[in-house]
Amino acid sequence: MMQPSGMSVLDEIGLLPAIIARGARISGLQCATEQGRPVMRVDYARLSPTAFGVGLHRGVLFDQLFDQAGVEPNVALHLGTPVTRYALEKRVDQARPTLYTATGERHELDLLVVANGARSELRSQSGLTLRDTPYPWGALWLVVKDEGRIFGDRLSQFVAGTKEMLGFLPTGLGPTGETPLVSIFWSIEAHRVDEFRRANIEVWKRRVRQLAPQCAALLEQVRDPAELLFAGYRDVVMRPWHRSEGVVFLGDAAHATSPQLGQGANLALVDARALRDALGNAATLSEALAQYSRSRRHELAYYQWATRMLTPFFQSNASLLGWLRDRFMHSTCRVPFAARKMTRTLCGLERGVVFSRALPLPALPSAELGAGPALKSLPAAGGAAALSNSQ
Repeated sequence: MMQPSGMSVLDEIGLLPAIIARGARISGLQCATEQGRPVMRVDYARLSPTAFGVGLHRGVLFDQLFDQAGVEPNVALHLGTPVTRYALEKRVDQARPTLYTATGERHELDLLVVANGARSELRSQSGLTLRDTPYPWGALWLVVKDEGRIFGDRLSQFVAGTKEMLGFLPTGLGPTGETPLVSIFWSIEAHRVDEFRRANIEVWKRRVRQLAPQCAALLEQVRDPAELLFAGYRDVVMRPWHRSEGVVFLGDAAHATSPQLGQGANLALVDARALRDALGNAATLSEALAQYSRSRRHELAYYQWATRMLTPFFQSNASLLGWLRDRFMHSTCRVPFAARKMTRTLCGLERGVVFSRALPLPALPSAELGAGPALKSLPAAGGAAALSNSQ
């Protein structure tokens, strides 16, 4: 899910028109019980008639960012290069990071940006990690064709207690092809994934049809449990997100959460913009990295807290939380203050529980834009090296 916060970053670097052209406009999200009782409904229009989200195939975002990186001046890409560790080594009169790869390469760097995901092995070497805990629950995912656009322009979820959650996210057109896609996700405890893969897929499909009868045609595309990929979650807390010697953490490597609020890619993009701005404004590298960590403190603390609080109401063994959710969450969504708070949270604009001021809704182009103009690049200073991790 691309939110206004992340889309504003893509807009700055000229990638948003192409993202919108391949994505699916999302007007809001809704959740209902197996009996059809509404649990939650959040509409972007409650915040502004111009606000919207974009359901997107991850490959589309990757292709756009990767292609842009390839045309940046002074950037060398090293592909298929697993990074094993880094060390802070003395060079001249100061310590700076040196990166080591599985192939024996050694890279002396001025700045190491660690952005290799929730399972980053480099995070544990930083000495900054306060929490790194796997969630007991995760999700099985599958992308299928949705030529009839059955789920329209909404993220739709169906729940039965806290142990079963089914979701459908319109996902646009994907990296190639012109057939609309939808992402299906199914909540599952991590230790039950192998059991699911050994079971008859028809049993699962029958249960899915009970929760969401309208998806029956989509399920005909599913033939094998192995087609559903498992995504595990981690709860990661770091303070701060940098070492003054020239190491900084971004995205899920720095602050992984469950995807309950759909903020992962958006927070990573905003991290990148905050780092760019800090590097452009500060007099020294250590000052810039400290400024980056300060600038992200309130927003990241809020989203980590909100996700940690919300997740057990949808994925846990606590049946009482499901009962409370089904009886009170929908009415809460109808209270104006709470509804706007939830919508701002979905948009990626909130920065605190009660008193902090939310970020303004960024101005975005129309969701009907087609292919965009020539790509604009971020300001570059000196050379850079990007290494891909096999994770």
